[in-house]
Amino acid sequence: MVITVTHNDGTSEPAQVKFPAGKFDELAAAADDHRVTLALFCDRTPEWVNSLNQASLQSLLVASVKEHENFYRAFDRYSKSRGKYFAAMKKGK
Repeated sequence: MVITVTHNDGTSEPAQVKFPAGKFDELAAAADDHRVTLALFCDRTPEWVNSLNQASLQSLLVASVKEHENFYRAFDRYSKSRGKYFAAMKKGK
């Protein structure tokens, strides 16, 4: 998901927001630090997040929650399909 963010100095830029699937350890370690969490979702630095205005921070937070939900829905579907596959394999033995 791409959103347009605005910095405190008035400049704007697009920001790619995606679930950082390869960074589970970093995401878990940053669970209490929204600045670091948002930086991970955008593959940016926490300093970049600090430079955003309030409206952009809110938009970024909403987008990151949507990406988080989408990732876990897809993971849930995958897990369920794998469970059915293994159950069918056991019956075939």
